[in-house]
Amino acid sequence: MKRLYVFLFLFLVCSPIFAAPNLTQWCFNEESKFEARTIQWKYCIFLTEGSKNSDVIYHFHGLGRENIETGGWSAISGHYGLAVRELWAKANFDPPTVVSISFGELWLLAEKNSSAVSGLYDFLVSIVIPKIEKNINSNIGLIGKRHLIGESMGGFNVSQMVIKKPSLFTKAAMICPAIANLSPFATEPQIAAYIARTGANVDRVDGMILMSRYFFPTPEDWMKHSPLDLAKEKLGVDSPQLYVSCGDKDEYGFQEGASLFAQIGIEKNINVTWVPISGGLHCSVDPTSVARFFSN
Repeated sequence: MKRLYVFLFLFLVCSPIFAAPNLTQWCFNEESKFEARTIQWKYCIFLTEGSKNSDVIYHFHGLGRENIETGGWSAISGHYGLAVRELWAKANFDPPTVVSISFGELWLLAEKNSSAVSGLYDFLVSIVIPKIEKNINSNIGLIGKRHLIGESMGGFNVSQMVIKKPSLFTKAAMICPAIANLSPFATEPQIAAYIARTGANVDRVDGMILMSRYFFPTPEDWMKHSPLDLAKEKLGVDSPQLYVSCGDKDEYGFQEGASLFAQIGIEKNINVTWVPISGGLHCSVDPTSVARFFSN
């Protein structure tokens, strides 16, 4: 309750940061106890003044893009969020509120396992989203529909929410999602075949495998989070409308996994927008189709 009062005080009396014309930004640093551990996290609310849209888009950033205060949906960077907002303005579309969340430079929504960095999925669902929405509902207005967007690492995190909590969200966009048609416990021949098949960079693939094993220490842990395996099993009538995009020259080879994820959704009769970007590297974005996806 004390934290809510602090939020209300800041909301009413502090001068907000104007990151772009008609865009107001509030950022908050949090520290929460969760299962005998202290987790530091932060979030920024990006509100377009005068918008009558009560929907909220939750944004998950990519690797190393944790500076959500001056990057991401803020106008101070060249992030695709700025281009999307400009396209919405040209189309006279009332933008939803965007909430960008960060747990630091590197984070994956792993369910609790033997890794010390696991458990963020449970924390996000049970603590983070309810706390953010309590603040928004109390100080801005009742939330309408929830949507999701994430790029690269954030795209992987979006996949976990889409698969495991589908009824929470109406639309979800996965941009250059870190979805590889390769297990982090693959054999050397399997890794070599993946690199040859996708044209991926060897060093990028090695880094991807190390990062995955950091969060998913065993093959059993990985199978509980593998986007392609889970999509085959769990995507269905309750799944949100999907936008999936990737450059066809992605250095991680993610174009193959992204395409397969989109195809699984299509085969399960989900409304899927698949946008391959010709010649696009990691992480290529088509702001026009992203803006259209959320405004239609």
